[in-house]
Amino acid sequence: GAARCACGVDRAELDTHTATMNSQMAGQLSARDQQELLKHLELEQLKSQTTLYNHVISECFENCCQTGWRGFSSKSLEASEKACLDKCAQKYFLLFQRVGFRFAEMNAQKTQEQMMQQGQK
Repeated sequence: GAARCACGVDRAELDTHTATMNSQMAGQLSARDQQELLKHLELEQLKSQTTLYNHVISECFENCCQTGWRGFSSKSLEASEKACLDKCAQKYFLLFQRVGFRFAEMNAQKTQEQMMQQGQK
């Protein structure tokens, strides 16, 4: 399922909303505060990416690698395990890329709508 924060909200949706709010607020902040906000956002993005990476590793390992009494009977992965891991990781990263593109499209559209609204005032 989708990654959720402790409050149960979809993490990607929350990140997008937060980024939109932060970009709107950034115009009202001093240069120093903008730098601090940027540092904070970069740190949160790094944390999010690390969590995502760890989730992919965990999910793909559980789904593809033989564990239990047969698990770890060899130093190397079997060909079927390697193929499964490659396919699993590729699916996750293609999904994340697709979601990222979609959020970028949505943000661009929202920015364009805001600019049009400001031009009408």
